[in-house]
Amino acid sequence: MEYFEYGYCYLRFFEKYTFDHTNIVSADDAVTGFFASASTGRLPSVSFIDPHFIELPPNANCDGPPADIKDGQILVRKIVNAVVSSPKWNKTLLIITYDEHGGFYDHVPPPSAPKVSDDSPINTYGVRVPAFIVSPWTNAGTVFGSHGITANPAGDGGKSTGRSQANIAPVQSIHFDHTSIAKTIARCFMSKNPPYLGPVYAAANDLSSALRSTLHRPQFLPFIPYQLTFGGSQRVLDVPGGQPVPGALLWQWDKNATGAQDFSFEDAGGGFVGRRVFCDG
Repeated sequence: MEYFEYGYCYLRFFEKYTFDHTNIVSADDAVTGFFASASTGRLPSVSFIDPHFIELPPNANCDGPPADIKDGQILVRKIVNAVVSSPKWNKTLLIITYDEHGGFYDHVPPPSAPKVSDDSPINTYGVRVPAFIVSPWTNAGTVFGSHGITANPAGDGGKSTGRSQANIAPVQSIHFDHTSIAKTIARCFMSKNPPYLGPVYAAANDLSSALRSTLHRPQFLPFIPYQLTFGGSQRVLDVPGGQPVPGALLWQWDKNATGAQDFSFEDAGGGFVGRRVFCDG
């Protein structure tokens, strides 16, 4: 396992890891950093990466206020691109999660949960915290939670992706919490001697229900930019003026290394391909 940081990561607050430079590495290190390791398929079996927690513009890349969330999302995109384009992409599960809900009102009552201890008055989960799973082992558009689809006990993530519970027969109500990540790691790599980390961990669902049983092999890798070059003209697909509007026509243009010529593609079904441009607008 390795922990990657910007400035300092959470583990630095523990005396054992305050000056640890073996297990904690700068994310941007040109040789041993997260992006360098991802590009060569050298990431360890389990990796964590923290943003810069200063939360003060202009150097923060954490989504917490008063930091600019644009910079936080640029970091997320950079990490996703590094993982998807890695030679180990087909064996990777990327989890993007937050430590809290951001202060917004949540209209969904939290479900009951095991008590941390007999002395604790809390017997429910807290408010919902956003989390995203990026992997070729997930079904696109699958949503878990009280308003999302239910889990498929076979581990296929639910074949009816994108449909609400109102439209499908419930299979199994399921919730995840932060200990679901630890439980997934333990079941993958410590199954012969699993740890006990308390009653909440013991009752948590691991993330196997969010995964499918077969590898998804799309024609295009998700998220990362592609350029399409026309064989006859040797020009590339381009957005006129670099400012896309809904329904804008595309044209061929000389290669100019701008976002107007970077596209992501995804299977739209029926032999069609959906596209998304990377330029502003």
